[in-house]
Amino acid sequence: MATLENRDLKPHAILDESSRYKKAKKIHLLTEKFGLHRKGTLLEVGTGSGFIAAYFTKIFSEVNSVDVNDQRQTVENIRFKKIEGTKLPFKNEYFDLVITNHVIEHVGNYENQIDHLKEISRVLKKDGMLYLAVPNRWRLIEPHYKLPLLSWLPHFLSNLYVRLTRKGDFYDCFPLSRSAAFLILKKTGFEVKEATMEAIRIYAEIESPSPIIKFFISQLPSWVYIPLMPWMSTLIFVCKKKGFLGFDK
Repeated sequence: MATLENRDLKPHAILDESSRYKKAKKIHLLTEKFGLHRKGTLLEVGTGSGFIAAYFTKIFSEVNSVDVNDQRQTVENIRFKKIEGTKLPFKNEYFDLVITNHVIEHVGNYENQIDHLKEISRVLKKDGMLYLAVPNRWRLIEPHYKLPLLSWLPHFLSNLYVRLTRKGDFYDCFPLSRSAAFLILKKTGFEVKEATMEAIRIYAEIESPSPIIKFFISQLPSWVYIPLMPWMSTLIFVCKKKGFLGFDK
């Protein structure tokens, strides 16, 4: 019987252009807010549709992307490489910004996630920046299978849950809690800043149709969000290598 680690993981990429460009704009504004200055080389890990990478071709001199599946809907001005596993086919300290957006939960178990982050650290410049987004393990509805509390369960029970609901043969995702994300990022040598609240404000600024809601959310103090933090659907972090240039804020 195949183990979870060696069974094929499923693609879960979102492929529509509109939502990916909005996501890219949010990543752009957020990384600038946290002090991204150099815009030479960018890598998107797990590029999916390619629209996020495409957005950044107008900003960075060189844009690279990798994925284990080629589902790209756009290819212009992007250097793409298909990969296997977590190894990245680039030389050390090459990229100013690495984006891994809802990818780490798909690379496999804890050891695979460690390898994923170590590889990113290896290819990131000393003063480069990592943007990482991951579904919160404690969100009420699991986003890939749309099942309540799926990610809360031990993996053997989540596999059974997926099979009984006929959503698949096994649960192939490993979302992180906030504390687990901090621990694994620090273990792999990153200085970490959580950017979830800043991302919510940027999200409202970009996507809310109502100027009243935009103003309301922009003016809310951070403490208002604290009771909601354990239930945030997505956790967002910006990171730099420890021991090198720190954050502007």
